[in-house]
Amino acid sequence: MKLTKQKLKQIIREEIQKLDEAGMGRLGTDQSDILSGIVLKNKNKNPKAILRLVLKDKFLSTYMKKLDISNGEMLSYINDELKFAKFAQ
Repeated sequence: MKLTKQKLKQIIREEIQKLDEAGMGRLGTDQSDILSGIVLKNKNKNPKAILRLVLKDKFLSTYMKKLDISNGEMLSYINDELKFAKFAQ
């Protein structure tokens, strides 16, 4: 199979899109560490209660506004962190 420039560009675009949609794609390492800490400390609460705590955190709420991260997207990040926290027990 011969790989053309167009095909290669298409493959790269698809891979970048997959990375953006997966996991904590839009959160930096600092933000994901803070989110992990909040979730681990409050892992017995439901995700919406944890979201309220995240929205009260000045650092994360400012970052959410800066990158236009919706509450629903942050809720999915929280759910992923909760799954990881329960798996790691």
